[in-house]
Amino acid sequence: MPICYKYINAGIYEQNKKVIEEFMEQQKEFANIDRKIREKRLTMDDIISYGKELADLSQAAQQNIYILAEQFGSQFCFSADSIIDETIEKNAKRGYYEKEID
Repeated sequence: MPICYKYINAGIYEQNKKVIEEFMEQQKEFANIDRKIREKRLTMDDIISYGKELADLSQAAQQNIYILAEQFGSQFCFSADSIIDETIEKNAKRGYYEKEID
């Protein structure tokens, strides 16, 4: 996902607030989908809207990683890529990427 350079100079607290805002919007969309599933009124637009909120949340969280790296990476010898790579490795060991076979 592309980095949102518009906020690269934002403070870590400001960016964390953005992550929380996006999480709240994602939860609102999830509640909407949940209600519409139960009412049997779910539409493609509902699904796409929810997907976009998930992407917004993901991008805001990733941006936080880049801000951490920008502000502290050289001091503590890490990069955004190293955090992401280590997370992928950790989750691979946990089996998060394995397909379940019935």
